[in-house]
Order: sequence, then C-alpha cells, then structure tokens
Amino acid sequence: PDAARLAVIEAEARNGAADEQVALIRAYLALGRTADARALARRAYRLLPMNPAVTRTYGWVAFDGGSPDLGIELLEKARAIDPGDPLTRWQLGRAYASLGRDRAARREIEAALSQPGFGAADAARALLARL
Repeated sequence: PDAARLAVIEAEARNGAADEQVALIRAYLALGRTADARALARRAYRLLPMNPAVTRTYGWVAFDGGSPDLGIELLEKARAIDPGDPLTRWQLGRAYASLGRDRAARREIEAALSQPGFGAADAARALLARL
C-alpha cells in the first residue's frame, strides 16, 4: 500500500475492529515492517483472543517470524475457533509442511482446497504435490 492508503488503514485500526487490525498487520508485512506487524498482532490478540482472523494472523506472523511453536499453537487455536476457514487451514498446512509434518500438512491443505473460492488453490496443489 502507498503512504496514503497506509494512513487510512492505520486510522481504521485504531478503532480496534478485527478486520482493520488484520489489514494493518498485512500492510506492515507487505512494507517489510515486520517488527510493527509482530507488535500489532500481539496487541490485537490480547484484545481479541477468540477472533479467528486475529488469532490466525498472529499465528502466521509468529511462525514466520521465528517462533514456530507459538505459531502452530495459535494457528491450531484459530482452526478450532473456525474450522471452515480455508486461509487458516492453508497457513497451518504450510507451517506443518515446513516442519516436516507431511501427514498433518496434507490434511490441512486438503481441507483448505475443499472450500469453495479458496484463493490459493494453485499454490496449495503445488505444495501437496511436493509432500
């Protein structure tokens, strides 16, 4: 996002709504501001620990940021809160795959692919082929 769009996202996120928090975390990641993304994800999770999108996003940020145990724990929690969310299943599958947990990865990726409109289907199929 450009600076103007980031300013709008930041203003919306101050209201504390989950969607805006997640959007800002993603914007920070896209801009390479990983420390800001981690800090906001942690803060959003403290405020909204049962929100599946916030939990999933914090889990992925933690996993990708070098805390795989915390990341897996949070992604599994997000899956328990909303087992039908294909993005959670996909991210959990990717995390499992990167840890060599192929059977678990396959289960999660197949669950993501079973959801209509899953946006990362090509990448998911490619990862499945490598497992």
